[in-house]
Amino acid sequence: PKGVTGHYLQLLTLWPDLTHNTHASGSFLHRLSFPKGQQAGATLHLQAKDSGQALFIAHDKAHLQARINQAFGYGLIGDIKVMAVAKTTPQAAIKPLTKTAAQS
Repeated sequence: PKGVTGHYLQLLTLWPDLTHNTHASGSFLHRLSFPKGQQAGATLHLQAKDSGQALFIAHDKAHLQARINQAFGYGLIGDIKVMAVAKTTPQAAIKPLTKTAAQS
């Protein structure tokens, strides 16, 4: 398959092998964007499960880029951007303000 969708689907399929399972469980492919009119030099946007994993991937991104390009046989990936997914915790339920609470 060619084009962004085809390459993206191949990356999804190969992701555990390409990362040697070191990043597969802590990250996922967010987006693949090519320069206009190009089929090489794409930016791979990854989301890591937390900032520690994002740092780990950022440190290893040159090796990861080389492995991906080797698997595809050409310079598919020109850059890798890593972003940590913000952890959200459920906020405590906000109780409505009552007249007695407002008067105190």
